[in-house]
Amino acid sequence: MRKTQLQQAVLALLMLFSLSAYSQTSITITGNVRHAVTDDRVPAVSVTIKGTSIGTYTDDHGNFRLTTAQ
Repeated sequence: MRKTQLQQAVLALLMLFSLSAYSQTSITITGNVRHAVTDDRVPAVSVTIKGTSIGTYTDDHGNFRLTTAQ
C-alpha cells in the first residue's frame, strides 16, 4: 500500500512540474496597423492584449511585435 501511495505522489509531482513548464512557453505576436480608408501603415499606435496591461507601440512603418506567455 505504501508503494502505491509513493507512486501516486511521484505522479502528482510530475504532473505539477509539467504544467508549470508548459505555462511558461512564450509566443510572439507580430503584425502591422493600417489606416482603414487609405491602407497606409500607421506609426506610433498603441497595441495591447485585450484584458491585460501587456502592450507595445508600432514602429515607423506600422509594425509591432509582442512576446507573452498568455
